[in-house]
Amino acid sequence: MFSRKERVDIFRSLFSGRKDVFARRWEKWQGGVSGYAPVYADQDKEHYELLTDGWIEKHLIGTATLGVYPLLKDHTSNFIIADFDGDHWQNAVQKFLKICSAYALPVAVERSRSGNGAHVWCFFSSPCPAHKSRCIFLKLLREAGCIDPLEKNEGFDRLFPNQDYLSGKGLGNLIALPLQGESRKYGNTVFVDPNNSFIAVADQWAYLQGLQQVRPEQLDQLCSLDSTEEKSLPKKTDTF
Repeated sequence: MFSRKERVDIFRSLFSGRKDVFARRWEKWQGGVSGYAPVYADQDKEHYELLTDGWIEKHLIGTATLGVYPLLKDHTSNFIIADFDGDHWQNAVQKFLKICSAYALPVAVERSRSGNGAHVWCFFSSPCPAHKSRCIFLKLLREAGCIDPLEKNEGFDRLFPNQDYLSGKGLGNLIALPLQGESRKYGNTVFVDPNNSFIAVADQWAYLQGLQQVRPEQLDQLCSLDSTEEKSLPKKTDTF
């Protein structure tokens, strides 16, 4: 059994975006309009509030729904995510996971807030340039057949971060944080086992604590692959 502080520490160690700002989900009950906005520390909106342990606890128990901005000020990120949704998201995720496993790239699958999609997370041992991690994921998605320029890409939607570099005109796109308390009641925003019908992992915190983070040298190797090397590089023989 993990203590409250241990759970928050595990959460912080993995789902770390920009340190100077985070976002909170808002919703207008009339019309069902919703979205995310940065949380400000002052009424004049001149300073952002920091993501404290208290805010994380609110997210985990369900009294708030938070998001982070994955693209850091130096154009790096601590993770990359492939977002899948739609009617065929499970098939697309399975194809992508098979390729990730072939290259020994550790990933984790979170069922999205809607329940009709998934986020495939890959965590780094140190911040990685976004252009590099995006290049790697796009190559693997193409090899998996999840991206085809001549056909509609059913299942795969986008990457987070969604940009290689910050333009300086905004914060970049955000990703909703997993393990939101209210959504977890419905089996959503939790990490799942794709080998067991995408059923939620029994002990989420033990699972997250044991996740492997990718080291820079493995990312460098994957980033340097061209189409010829992808076919000739020795791969793992076991399936995901």
